[in-house]
Amino acid sequence: MSLISNFTASQKRTTFRARARKSGISCRGSSNRRLASENEHGQSDITPGPTPRRRSRHEPNGMKQVFLSSSTLRAIQREVESMPLPATLSNVCMVMYNSKKVLEAFSDDGIAHMSQEERAVKLELLTGDLSLSSPSQKRKEREDVFVGMCKWLCSKGSSVTLHTWQEVEEGLKEAFLLSALDDTGHKPRKYKMPDSGTTVATYQSPGRKCQSGQKSKAPKRAERLSPRRKIFSGVARGTRNVVRRAVQDTKNLSYACYHSLLEQKLGPLRYNRIYTQAVDDIDARIASKEAERSDESSRIEEVLARAERERLEKEARESAANLMRDLDDEERKIVRNATMGIGPLDDILVQEGADSVQRGSLHTLQPRQWLNDEVINYFLKNCLAKRDEKLCHSNPSRKRSHFFNSFFVQTLFDDKNNDERLRGKYNYKNVKRWGRKVPGKDIFNLKYIICPVNEGNVHWVSAVIFMEEKKIQWFDSMGGTDMYRLNGLLRYLKDEWNAKKKGQGEFNEDEWELVRCTADTPRQANGYDCGVFTCMICDFISKDQPLLFNQNHINQCRDRIALSIMKNCAIE
Repeated sequence: MSLISNFTASQKRTTFRARARKSGISCRGSSNRRLASENEHGQSDITPGPTPRRRSRHEPNGMKQVFLSSSTLRAIQREVESMPLPATLSNVCMVMYNSKKVLEAFSDDGIAHMSQEERAVKLELLTGDLSLSSPSQKRKEREDVFVGMCKWLCSKGSSVTLHTWQEVEEGLKEAFLLSALDDTGHKPRKYKMPDSGTTVATYQSPGRKCQSGQKSKAPKRAERLSPRRKIFSGVARGTRNVVRRAVQDTKNLSYACYHSLLEQKLGPLRYNRIYTQAVDDIDARIASKEAERSDESSRIEEVLARAERERLEKEARESAANLMRDLDDEERKIVRNATMGIGPLDDILVQEGADSVQRGSLHTLQPRQWLNDEVINYFLKNCLAKRDEKLCHSNPSRKRSHFFNSFFVQTLFDDKNNDERLRGKYNYKNVKRWGRKVPGKDIFNLKYIICPVNEGNVHWVSAVIFMEEKKIQWFDSMGGTDMYRLNGLLRYLKDEWNAKKKGQGEFNEDEWELVRCTADTPRQANGYDCGVFTCMICDFISKDQPLLFNQNHINQCRDRIALSIMKNCAIE
């Protein structure tokens, strides 16, 4: 088709026929026959023939059959089934070219399902110079071709009476090249099995119906393709249709036969490319779904964890509020007599076994006083230990805790050694027998091991070994951390394991975590309340409570420690 002229295809054909009639040349049989060329003697190569017969104004030029795809045939069949039969072929054709659905089906027919010959025929019949018209003009030209063929059949077949759809098909074959349909309205295609040679019949699913029988939405006008774009985009669509038909219609085949069939139909290169792309697409979709599920489950777990954390914090605040309760009048009187009573400072006010507290030591619980080791050791070793025993008795699943006195860490690191070379050095032999005094005589069957530490006789801190969580944490109301002593406590656990549980395997230091003093550790605002902070930190941890106290509660904490010592048990 020449691209030089700006005329449409129909205008060029009309111009050609007018010039041919003036020259007496017969142009019967083709609308695209070239002009007669002259030979070297200046004579025409085509001899003049008889004057052509006058055609009907609706008769197509060249009488070439127009291809009707399966989707167009189904649209025509639905229109025919909706009209009363018998009817003439003229009536059928009138219904066809007046039906909007038939015209849309003809314009949108599936070029991808045709063979190369059918595509060539359709391209020759439906399209003129595609580069000279817009998509809407091309659609209009195709509709004009279809309407012209229908009107030509109307003028020719007015006396033919049709009773069934099969007769309608026979009548339409005079002007149209029909795509074959089976009884279900599907286009049959046959595939040959590569192994057994068995022929398997498969069917193309209807273009305008879903598998559930519901009508699918018609494509939007902006999404419809022009004939040429359909031809070039039909390769991928045809490939998808082949794969879809193979999936739908070879369900009983083995996996190997199915893929052999696909490879035979598509060719090795296209098969490998499509198969690889399909696998990658499936993997990407699976990964995307798994990521969505993972994100969703993470969000759910985060919400649940936050709700559980809020619940625990609420319970902890309520329990901590109970721990920091106000004292009644009788309790205040006991505290006042213990901390401010008149008498010899060496008088023993309370005693439990070999442990005792003198009046002078209780006087250190007055405000703005620095606590001594006698008060701290008695509060931890007797008051907190007795309360822990009661908690374990009420809850048998709870493990016991052990409270070392302030001399344990001092002895472990040999702080009182007269030899300066050995002073402050780790020495397990000094505390080898201390583990026998813990509840159950097994430190590895405890919940907490709490160790008060006096650093240089100027500051009180504490180190807590969380045996179940396998971590050792430093608590300092000034915010400092002594990593040397933390490592020494971990080494003590290893030596204790090797000394008493060597036959049960090796002690794994990598499972343990050394935690510095954290930001949520309560801080003191002066230089004399460190002992009170140490006692209250041990008090709250041994009862599984968060450290919800601060400098404003210290005087109340001093009264609490004094009352606990006088009652010989930590108060609730």
